[in-house]
Amino acid sequence: MFLLRRTLFTAFLAFSLIGVLGLSRIQPSGSSVSRIENNQWGNYGFYNETVNIQEGIHDIAVTNVTLAKTVICQGCFGNITVTVENQGDYTEIFNLTLYVNRTEIETQEITSPNPGAPKITITFTFPNNPMFKGYFSIDLFAYATPVIGENDTSDNTCMNNSWVIISMIGDITGPDIWPDGECDMRDVGLVARCFGQTVPPAPAICDLTGPITGVPDGTVDMRDVGLVARHFGETDP
Repeated sequence: MFLLRRTLFTAFLAFSLIGVLGLSRIQPSGSSVSRIENNQWGNYGFYNETVNIQEGIHDIAVTNVTLAKTVICQGCFGNITVTVENQGDYTEIFNLTLYVNRTEIETQEITSPNPGAPKITITFTFPNNPMFKGYFSIDLFAYATPVIGENDTSDNTCMNNSWVIISMIGDITGPDIWPDGECDMRDVGLVARCFGQTVPPAPAICDLTGPITGVPDGTVDMRDVGLVARHFGETDP
């Protein structure tokens, strides 16, 4: 009998606290929840209310796509940078694809920055045809695959019409700062003055190569100075 009374008292106390403290049962209701008060034990002054809960959003945006340099030597590679922003409330994983003149260059799997964090920049590398020289207009197009739950996909793409000069190897500048058809002391001097610097602050045109021949590595070093020096004195036929 004592055990029964103790059990009934415990149950009475628990249900009374539910009413007195306004504890509730939560049930989903679309984008909000219904908070239903339990007043079956005769408590007064309580009421039902709906608590609106703002659901988080999923939103990735591609904000910029840019060719890193406007002068690329024949047969060398160029870097294209793509800037991505997380405009949602969750860290996302998605595919980012780069197209140049409607040709797919590469797809990378990207982990977005945390919500509210600064934008991130992704670098793609693409080759140019070693048989071509001259001035070319190119269309850059970056596309981020929508993530699950993303409704705003209008900013998942970014386009940029750019241009590039393909010059002979070593010819990166001239009297008017543009390639002049000769690899001379202007070219050697420009690379030598930037020796030891990263890109930036060094201009990207000085970073011609890296451990992989023709692929820029973000640093102006002896590989770049040596490549220009080996072609010193050559003229564009």
